Amino acid sequence: MEAPARRSSQLRRNILLAVVFTIFGLLVAEGILRLVYPQLPSLAALEESDLVMHEFRPSDSWPETSQEAWRFFCGEDSFLAWNGPGEVRYGADEGEALRVWFAGDSVTAGVGVHSSESFPALLGGRLAEATGRPILMRNLGIPGAGFCPVLMQLYEHIRVYGYPDLVVIGFFADDLEDRRMVNAGGRLVAFPARVPNAVLRTLVSHSYLVNLAWYAGISRGDDHGSPFLGEENALRFSQAVPMMVNQLALNDTAVVVAVLAPTGLHFCQPAQNEDSRCSALGPAMDRIAALLGQAEIPFVDLRELWIGKKLMVVPHERNVRRGETGVHPDSAGHHEISEAMWPAIEQALPQN
Repeated sequence: MEAPARRSSQLRRNILLAVVFTIFGLLVAEGILRLVYPQLPSLAALEESDLVMHEFRPSDSWPETSQEAWRFFCGEDSFLAWNGPGEVRYGADEGEALRVWFAGDSVTAGVGVHSSESFPALLGGRLAEATGRPILMRNLGIPGAGFCPVLMQLYEHIRVYGYPDLVVIGFFADDLEDRRMVNAGGRLVAFPARVPNAVLRTLVSHSYLVNLAWYAGISRGDDHGSPFLGEENALRFSQAVPMMVNQLALNDTAVVVAVLAPTGLHFCQPAQNEDSRCSALGPAMDRIAALLGQAEIPFVDLRELWIGKKLMVVPHERNVRRGETGVHPDSAGHHEISEAMWPAIEQALPQN
């Protein structure tokens, strides 16, 4: 009887030791990660960034569209928006002002350059010179956003400020991606609507180890095998974008849509993995252009803007690993974008 009792006691001790060493190992790993990645806890970063959460309320819908329709388009009940620089005035102090908004992702937001060097700022100044009227420009770009937060940001501003005179929407090559993480002031932020439950959301927010494991898991992509393009998102894009464009037109707002290529796409070296960014972004960008074409939405095609030009990427993105590409244009790149978009914007200007 004593031998089985000793074996049972020894087993309990072994289990206890295994639990203790496992907990100790996790704590050590957590401590090391806190030293190596001091900016990891994700949702907490929202409080220290320009990103804010918006929750839909029953009144938050177009007059002819229900909240359920928006939920269907975007597949979620909440979204991240960016508190940008607000309204910036260009040109004369007197006269009837034109209200111009630019919606898009981090390229539109001007990540990596001074706000005055971004293409929205350059076009705001040029519009003031061309029209002789004051221009009230809002940059609604959201760093790290896909198409849905871009449209929701625009929607929220319309709800609060009414319809502007001109809206310029820039779609980037990866806007059909499933976005579970965005960049908030240099910190990884888990997109709250994509964290399945409150317990995991809390762990992702406060545990470096869980945060890193979560990011590693979601970076593998969707169930279709491609880490970048989801068919469900393409369907939502084909429904939501025409709805937004039509709504703006019904309210006498001129619209210019553009498809922007990653600045360093034509310089990147594809990796052996066919799902690398270099391999995926070109087809994803072509898919966006095709969806706009199917919806009969005219757009400024900037997919080949960077071909034959020198590399115009912000300095910290010029040396990337094989299979990756620099994304954000430097000041010269923003100038190129503004020049390429100007004819369409000039043509779209209200004539009165």
